[in-house]
Amino acid sequence: MNTKFKKKNKKLVAAILAFPFPFGIVGLHRIYLGSAPFVPIVYIGSLGGVFGILPLIDFIAILSQPTIEEYLDNDKVFMWIK
Repeated sequence: MNTKFKKKNKKLVAAILAFPFPFGIVGLHRIYLGSAPFVPIVYIGSLGGVFGILPLIDFIAILSQPTIEEYLDNDKVFMWIK
């Protein structure tokens, strides 16, 4: 049960960090999830992930999935595309 709580807690923290303002626009959630260092730079360079659209989609994608396993260590900029 403790492991299940930790996974749920990690999902919640990642979702909070993905919220478009203020953390999502700099890609802080992607650092937390273990993405490559260039991904947050893309978020910053594209004016907050194209004015907050990418972090908002990340936020929705993280909350809609039962686990965040597929998003951990994902080096794609569009992490929700398979």
